[in-house]
Amino acid sequence: MGDRVIASVSRDEYVRRWKGKNPNHPEHVRLKRLLDRGLAAEAHLSDPAIGTYALVQRINPDVICLGYDQDRLKDSLEAWMESERVHIPIRVMDYYPTGKDSR
Repeated sequence: MGDRVIASVSRDEYVRRWKGKNPNHPEHVRLKRLLDRGLAAEAHLSDPAIGTYALVQRINPDVICLGYDQDRLKDSLEAWMESERVHIPIRVMDYYPTGKDSR
């Protein structure tokens, strides 16, 4: 979806709040694995406060890519962009973990 990937890793509290369950691995482990595997040029923990999108404002990406299971985040981002008069295309990646049915 682009030449350079900058990833935002959800904080553990966000995962609990948005998905209603604990993450499989702590945030610092997920961040390190992402960087160690070379899957992103940069990776950051998401903002400390939900819905502020300070990281999005700082990076100002050309496109925001979300995972297949981030419908609530997509809705929140779209509402934030509308209120802030910001337009960044959002793409939902079609990757599904092994054993997951496609939509």
